[in-house]
Amino acid sequence: MRARNGSPAVNRADVLGTSRETNTVMTRCILVSSILDAGYSVSTIAALLGRTARGIRHLLALDRHYWRTSRAYRTAVEEVKRTRKKETKEK
Repeated sequence: MRARNGSPAVNRADVLGTSRETNTVMTRCILVSSILDAGYSVSTIAALLGRTARGIRHLLALDRHYWRTSRAYRTAVEEVKRTRKKETKEK
């Protein structure tokens, strides 16, 4: 899971897969949280990502944990929100 220049990269297969690598798990948490914020239910998110509702709830619990403990995670979440607002304004 490295980009050509050697820096860490996360791709779709990693996010939808079963990797427990920290960056991948954080990316999954951000994805699930964003989809939930968009108005989808836990069961719908589970179906979209090929996981169980229990697994989605676990990712949401991890999302809250990372938000409380990781400055990098908060920065990444804020960047995602800023990007979504920008895309919404453009449409």
